Amino acid sequence: MEDDVNLAQVCKDMLEMMGFQVTLAHDATSAMQSLNQLLHVDLLFSDIRMPGGTSGLELANRARQRLPELPVLLTTGFSEAQRREALIYPLLNKPYTYESLSRALQELL
Repeated sequence: MEDDVNLAQVCKDMLEMMGFQVTLAHDATSAMQSLNQLLHVDLLFSDIRMPGGTSGLELANRARQRLPELPVLLTTGFSEAQRREALIYPLLNKPYTYESLSRALQELL
């Protein structure tokens, strides 16, 4: 889940180059709809700071209620407070590269 359309596309391209099938969501509502409709989900990758009143952290918690074993990777380019909030999930700091994203996913999966 990423609200920046350009960054979402770059990230989608990187993930597809790594062999993943990607479903993009630009807010938590559409992300949860996708999670509820998909038969299989390997990973939730979300920005922490999102529009619409639901953060990526809240999305991750909701997703884990439905899919307790779902691997979650969060990302942020913002404050230390947001980083502390997300300590229950692995965190990839923005800006990230193909290599750092790949490494984070290898560690998680």
